Amino acid sequence: MGLLLQVRGDLANAEQMHRKALEITRMRGDQQGVAGAYSNIGSILKARGDLPKAEVMLRKALAIEEKNGRMRGIANQYCNLGLISRRLGDLTRAEDMLRRALAIDEKLGRFESMANQYGNIGLVLKARGNLDDAEVMLRKALAINENLGRLEGMASDYGNLGLIFQARGQLAEAERMHLTSLAMEEQVGRLEGMARTHHSLGQIAHSRHEQQRAREHWTRARDLFAQIGMPMDVRIMDGLLAELGEERHGHAGSDAGRA
Repeated sequence: MGLLLQVRGDLANAEQMHRKALEITRMRGDQQGVAGAYSNIGSILKARGDLPKAEVMLRKALAIEEKNGRMRGIANQYCNLGLISRRLGDLTRAEDMLRRALAIDEKLGRFESMANQYGNIGLVLKARGNLDDAEVMLRKALAINENLGRLEGMASDYGNLGLIFQARGQLAEAERMHLTSLAMEEQVGRLEGMARTHHSLGQIAHSRHEQQRAREHWTRARDLFAQIGMPMDVRIMDGLLAELGEERHGHAGSDAGRA
């Protein structure tokens, strides 16, 4: 139930469900269930931008998985901790964690997880400015997800490739990638993905000095982030919308990166 609510973007009720699961699994002595609950709570805290508390939860999950020698769980937590490190700007640690996760996933033949790691490593490489290697990783991820018919993964891959083209200044190709991503996000009903894609489309419109379109995309992104319960991202969108208002009155505003 908690995972279903997460997908629907109801993070508050999802967290309640995961904490109930944590309580029950603790009472039953179900260590795997406890690790899963810690991991799910950590994911929600990460989505809300509470990264220190999220890391605490994920490290608790990792400790249990390592104690039990459960390689799938260890890979999952390495991935989650890598994503936290990327958000905190520690790219060296992020790549180390993600490559550890990838090595385990490759050994276990977990193709869906391999696609996730290729995509995550691609984003770390992008953050370092290594766009060509980042694109290689993201296309590896896309190939696996297309082979699996996994729409959610394909949507993320197209969106991330759009970011690569944006960074290169290839706005037409970037827009094509983001629109493909948005159609898939809408099909699977993933609100966070829709919000982030509207954010990116707003950036493209802003770069083209199409301020009304930028406002429409960023307002839609803001509303979706608010609906999900992601206050940090709401503040980012509010800042971008405020800059548009300043530009209308003749003051220059700065473009912001995707959260």
